[in-house]
Amino acid sequence: MQKKSMNMKMSTKLPASIIALSTATAGLTAFMAYEHSASSLREQANSNLDSVLRSQEANLENWFHAIENNMETMKSNPTVHAALKDFSAAWLQLGDSPTAYLQNAYIHSNPHPIGA
Repeated sequence: MQKKSMNMKMSTKLPASIIALSTATAGLTAFMAYEHSASSLREQANSNLDSVLRSQEANLENWFHAIENNMETMKSNPTVHAALKDFSAAWLQLGDSPTAYLQNAYIHSNPHPIGA
């Protein structure tokens, strides 16, 4: 191969060298552009995920605060106190296994189709 390149004319060597160097430079530039783009896209995706996470966290905290406020309102309501007292008494009247009794009544012995 070396003998062949020694025998080549300068008019052939020069364009071949320029083409080889241009191709290598273009390849290196393309690789660097790809790496930079990929890095930027990763950073943007992480930033978007962080933003969504913060938003969901705020929504969840607001939801918990709303539940807490509802519970505060309900705990001072005399109707809620009476209902809880009546529910507890009714629960005790269902016997030794109130859960099994209610599951049987509402699931297994229910004459209506599911969802009706």
